[in-house]
Amino acid sequence: MTKRKKIPARFRYWFKDGIDVIQNLNEKFMPLGHLMSRLLAQEFDSKRIKFINHQLNTEKTYFLFPQSEKNYLHEGVNEIWYNDCFDLQEFLAHNENTQKKILWERAYKAFIASKKKEVKEAFEKAYSAGLDANLEYDYNILEIEFNIQNEEYLAALRISFEEDSKNSTLIVYKSNSQIYSRHIDESDLGNPFFLEMYNSIEVNSDQIIIKGDSDIDYLPLKISFREIGLI
Repeated sequence: MTKRKKIPARFRYWFKDGIDVIQNLNEKFMPLGHLMSRLLAQEFDSKRIKFINHQLNTEKTYFLFPQSEKNYLHEGVNEIWYNDCFDLQEFLAHNENTQKKILWERAYKAFIASKKKEVKEAFEKAYSAGLDANLEYDYNILEIEFNIQNEEYLAALRISFEEDSKNSTLIVYKSNSQIYSRHIDESDLGNPFFLEMYNSIEVNSDQIIIKGDSDIDYLPLKISFREIGLI
């Protein structure tokens, strides 16, 4: 059995223009924030820090809320947040790939100023790892290797992100070649529970079993070797 690695601290980008929350950008870049969360989780396992928020506010926001300090890093017991100031129109003029790189760079510059050594080092490594992966959102949330008649296989539950949704798919590989794929579920981009509802994947004598939250009616999901074409 392989269990999902839990993410101790959730990183999110939040956009605001004056009094207006820019919800479409919050949702659009939720996958980028999740990528940061996953990479940070590989570097440190904080028992206290639960939320890391990058607040991207326009000049109008700070004009209307003068008590909010620009370019300010707050480090509390359970959360860290940074008040950034950005030009919304300039940001929107770029294509999505450039926007992702801009946000990744800004987050790196904001949070390496942390006074917490483990946070600073985690952001340095996560920043480089994200660029090395071309800021690719899709990933295997669960995977397990198994053997049938001396043949090696890999079963992976993959999370993929579309423009307005995210999906889960079971993929089986043999010798690095995909031999089976089954779409499992989908949800809107702004639903964080979708990334937490799968707990483990296991293989028994003749099936693959995906387990997760008891509130999901199709879990545990059992896929027989016969359906996959392995027997």
